[in-house]
Amino acid sequence: IGAIFLLFTLIRNSAATSVTSLLYLTPPTTAVMAWLMFGEAFNLLGIIGMLVAIAGVVFVVKK
Repeated sequence: IGAIFLLFTLIRNSAATSVTSLLYLTPPTTAVMAWLMFGEAFNLLGIIGMLVAIAGVVFVVKK
């Protein structure tokens, strides 16, 4: 519930495209958290996917 209210607050204060593009950072963030907490390993394809997602969000937010 708190995350939804935060999303709506961000959309109200910013452009909707830049806010919703942040949702693409969920998988890389989850993967890093799993690595830190559970010692899960990354493979090369996963790292490339994370970098592509991060680059996409940077392009949308910077405009």
